[in-house]
Amino acid sequence: MLKIFKIVLLVFVLVLFSFSQSEARWWKNQKITEEMELKKEKIDILEKIFTKNQKEIADAQTEMKKLNTELTLALQNDKLSKKEKIEKLKELTEKMIALRVDVLSKTYSGRIKVLNLLTLKQLNILTAKFPNILHKRWGRRNLKSSKRIREKAKKRMIKDTAKEKK
Repeated sequence: MLKIFKIVLLVFVLVLFSFSQSEARWWKNQKITEEMELKKEKIDILEKIFTKNQKEIADAQTEMKKLNTELTLALQNDKLSKKEKIEKLKELTEKMIALRVDVLSKTYSGRIKVLNLLTLKQLNILTAKFPNILHKRWGRRNLKSSKRIREKAKKRMIKDTAKEKK
């Protein structure tokens, strides 16, 4: 089980790393940095902010997955009463919500730090020449995945309700 977890975690990190390399690190694109006249010092600072932010987010997401696994095991545990399962659900859900808030907070505070490093001229160039770079690479992906998660949760809730009625 531990071996499978390590493999899944490794794949997750590799996917996260490839996404961050290709999508989120716009300051690695020479065309963009030349147009914005970004100096090497600023690029290095942007990279440090991004790397630190991504590590913190990945750690929080890993913790959230652990809590989700713990929740699944608790709900499948036949030795727990319904009341105990509900209490465990409440407890772990509160922890997961706090972690999700933490992830969102870190995500947006990292973006704000990056934007604070840019001059108004650089920000205007970035959004004028590359209009999708801030919104497409920073936001749309999360909206699609959250919609999919809500749909799955709704289906699961309907299925569980149907089981309880039987």
